Amino acid sequence: MKRHITSKLKNVEQPYITGPDNVLSGQKLRFSADSTNLPGWNILRYYWNFGDESIMVGKEVDKVFTKTRNV
Repeated sequence: MKRHITSKLKNVEQPYITGPDNVLSGQKLRFSADSTNLPGWNILRYYWNFGDESIMVGKEVDKVFTKTRNV
């Protein structure tokens, strides 16, 4: 006897960042917080700190890393 379980996905409240899994040095990357779901929060700015002394502001930003490294 087969049983079917049905569940409903809710729109989970969370910050959500998208970006590629792998890139090459010198390749442009796009990072996006467009899918962030934080109801009740009035997000005025998104700050991105890339750990290489560069900081960008925006919901979507493009970044080029010039050195190969693991994160």
